[in-house]
Amino acid sequence: NLGGSIDSYVKLLRKYAASFDDDFGRMSDSLAAGDREAVRRLVHNVVSMAGFLGAIHVRESAAVLDMALRARRGDGEIEALTDALAAAQAALGDALCTLEVPANE
Repeated sequence: NLGGSIDSYVKLLRKYAASFDDDFGRMSDSLAAGDREAVRRLVHNVVSMAGFLGAIHVRESAAVLDMALRARRGDGEIEALTDALAAAQAALGDALCTLEVPANE
């Protein structure tokens, strides 16, 4: 519960965005190793966290990738969806860098 604090919400969003780099690195390593189950678990966590934080575009991109992994789609499709997730996350990170918290928060 953030108690309606914009400052707390922005801090949580920024913390999530920073941690995504580590998760994405693990996703890439797992994909390269052929461990789709590890990738699916990481992506599922992104779906959950992005949904909780209201990062809808990231959540939707992650959910599509999660479904493709569950359906055992081809490597090319998984790579394209992974790239789309990375782009959505990068856009969120860029937006957060420019976000200013009101002084009264």
